[in-house]
Amino acid sequence: MAPNPAHAASVIAVLFAATITACSGLLSPSEELSDARRRWADKGPSVYSIDLFRSCECTPEMSGPVIISVQNGTVQSRSYRTGGIVPPNMAPFFPGIEGLFDLIADGRRRNAHRLEVRYDRELGYPAWLVIDYDKAVADDEFTYSVMAFRRL
Repeated sequence: MAPNPAHAASVIAVLFAATITACSGLLSPSEELSDARRRWADKGPSVYSIDLFRSCECTPEMSGPVIISVQNGTVQSRSYRTGGIVPPNMAPFFPGIEGLFDLIADGRRRNAHRLEVRYDRELGYPAWLVIDYDKAVADDEFTYSVMAFRRL
């Protein structure tokens, strides 16, 4: 049976449209952030925990990994995976998902030299992000990685 050129063209058009839709590069960074926040608001659980690793030129207490438990947008606990509780002065370095979104928004607002984010496809939370606020300042950059996400 000879191939049908009209059918082949329509299949190619559908595949092309699906590929374009799947590309996050079609959204501006602000639209991508808004879309991710919307997915998180729609699908994210109200009770969850994450294992968060912060990479920076800093002390081990500021990098983790840390297990963060959250209920209704409020962090309930933060503990190092090694077992110790995160002291209050280190707590700001280990936000919940909402705090990660706030870091991204802050980086955009302050025109960070480098700001890269990868969002979870289903829930929209920032699974990985790197921020370098000033190219001329050494060691001001940091990276966050959500190493594990659990609904509770």
